[in-house]
Amino acid sequence: MAISYEDFRERNAVMNLLSNYDSIVKNILFDVSKKFSKLLNSIINDNIDRYLTYTVRTKKAPSLERKLWTKLKDREPKEILKKTVEEAFRDIRDLVAGRVEVRYYNGIPDDVDNLRKLLTQGGVDADLTDEFDDDIYLDHDKRGYRGYHFYVRMDKDAGRMENTAITELQVLTSLQLVWARTIHPLVYDPFKGDDIPEAIDNMTQGVSHTVHSADLQFVTLRDYMYKNHKDKIDLAKSQTGG
Repeated sequence: MAISYEDFRERNAVMNLLSNYDSIVKNILFDVSKKFSKLLNSIINDNIDRYLTYTVRTKKAPSLERKLWTKLKDREPKEILKKTVEEAFRDIRDLVAGRVEVRYYNGIPDDVDNLRKLLTQGGVDADLTDEFDDDIYLDHDKRGYRGYHFYVRMDKDAGRMENTAITELQVLTSLQLVWARTIHPLVYDPFKGDDIPEAIDNMTQGVSHTVHSADLQFVTLRDYMYKNHKDKIDLAKSQTGG
């Protein structure tokens, strides 16, 4: 029988890892997050016509606990041992994660390619193999927000699978960002450790499809404006410095 969430939380292997996580944050992840944020800040400031905003966060202990649970919830209680929990922890690659906001949905692939180059120029490894990437950009039936997730190794000397040196980076549109900032605290976080009820899941995904539709309409509007009124756009930019 699979372990319950309540039992999982009380396992010594889980509690010990979580009690040690504070020292990992202080001794390792704080510097990784600071370096990642500084690098993204420099990139965004030098490319304000392409990238709008960025955020960087370090995973908190309660979120780590729920992430471990999602990886191990199908295991039997006797399998929740130190080795098993540590293996699940090492498989988590978003202990430090960032988001970069862009304007248009259909520009995400080029934005990602350019961002990889700029990150690489900044001295980190942003070209990990495709198995580390989560390209949901072309999946128009995707349940959730659409974007592109890839991984950056902040320390080139670290082992390839050393998760404390790897950060996740999401590239997404302004509307996708609103969706994520609203849905995560409203639905995903409260139901971590539990299955989302079907009615709530359907409402959540309905909003996702609405956001995606609006993203596509913005692309259509942009293309129409540049085709028929580019002179007015150029004039407005020259007057506002945009």
